[in-house]
Amino acid sequence: MTLRGVDKDPNETTKLLGILPSVNSTGSLSLTTSLEDIQGTMELHLKTIGEKSNKYQRKRTMQRRHLVAMFLFGFAFSVAMVISLINHRPVHVPKTTKHLQPVPYSRKHPVRDLGLHSYNRPDATKPPRGLFRRFHNAPQEEATALPTSAWYQNLLLVKDEPSSVHRAYAIPYVIDLIGVIPGLRVHGNFLVAGRDVVQLSLIENFGLTLGSAGDINKSKENYSHQYTVGETTELGVTLHWDTMKMFSSIVKGMPYATMVYEDRNVMSSDGDVVHPTVAASIPFGRPPLADGTTEIICGSTGTNTTLVQKEVELYFTDSDYSW
Repeated sequence: MTLRGVDKDPNETTKLLGILPSVNSTGSLSLTTSLEDIQGTMELHLKTIGEKSNKYQRKRTMQRRHLVAMFLFGFAFSVAMVISLINHRPVHVPKTTKHLQPVPYSRKHPVRDLGLHSYNRPDATKPPRGLFRRFHNAPQEEATALPTSAWYQNLLLVKDEPSSVHRAYAIPYVIDLIGVIPGLRVHGNFLVAGRDVVQLSLIENFGLTLGSAGDINKSKENYSHQYTVGETTELGVTLHWDTMKMFSSIVKGMPYATMVYEDRNVMSSDGDVVHPTVAASIPFGRPPLADGTTEIICGSTGTNTTLVQKEVELYFTDSDYSW
């Protein structure tokens, strides 16, 4: 039996079957040969499809395994986190370790914390017990702290009687409170300079004291030099004396020393009449001059009086100072 194409080119039929005709082809094709070729081609095609299907199945299987593993890992991690939160106990951190910054020395005790040697301060340089109540006539409820690091701070650190430690450089004068009578002693000064040092010097006996006194023949020890602190500012301080209710304001850069008296004279506890007084430890070089012309005769009786309208000039030979 032969198959003969109708209205078809033999070559077209063989192309559809995937077989090219030979050169000697006559336009007819053996059916047996064609079926075998078709069967082989179909088997090859089915085999290819089967391999692709198996590969796809393996890939799907691997993807499912990965998803299952990721799910199990996430579930286990979540369970572990829940358990750790349940069993968590907050740890108390001391305040000193919360910050990495070290504790400043200002908060540490020099002896207990830093291991420094202790030091017992002498009574002469200790602050007074009533440091916060030294203001003149200040009630207890208005007591405040005195200034620290002020240029006149030495004048504040007094307990009873002042000493040579209680002085200040008011520029141009050096002042202290231990003259021959109670009051403010004012010192002229001079510079001593060398190759490596320049220092301000003074001679204590050359100072002039503005204060009050009764009998000038009495010794210095009979007078109390105690004083109290009045007002304090950055520029100065006011001191009060109870011997005659007098006060003096000490200001940095003051060209004059001033003493203000509330009374002309008062009676002391031992019966002396106390007067405003200017005193020095050295004798006059010449009698004091009132208004540049009238000599004043000074003595212990207090009977000589001189009217002064402008000024009194005092001259001392030992110091060569004129006041």
